[in-house]
Amino acid sequence: MRTLSIAALQTASVAGDPDATADRLAGQISVARAIAPHVELILLPELHLSAPGQLEGAGYVQRVRDAHDGRARNIELTRRGRAMVRRSRTAR
Repeated sequence: MRTLSIAALQTASVAGDPDATADRLAGQISVARAIAPHVELILLPELHLSAPGQLEGAGYVQRVRDAHDGRARNIELTRRGRAMVRRSRTAR
C-alpha cells in the first residue's frame, strides 16, 4: 500500500476576476508547497470547482461532451488552464 500526503487549502476567489483568482491560487499553492514539500495532493474548496462559468469565460476550462453519456458535459482544462497549473507547480 502506498501512502499519499494530502493538504487542504482554505481560500476564496477574487469576486468577478478569474485571472486574479488564478494568480491568488497559484501563490497560495506555492506557499503550501514551500511549507510542506512532501505533500502530493492539495484539496481546494468547492468554490474553485463549482464556478466553471467564470473560468470558462476566462479561457481556463472548456465544456466537452462526455464520450459515454451524450447528455453530460465534462469540464476540462484548456491550454491556458494547463499553463496556470504548470506555473503553480513550478513557483516556489
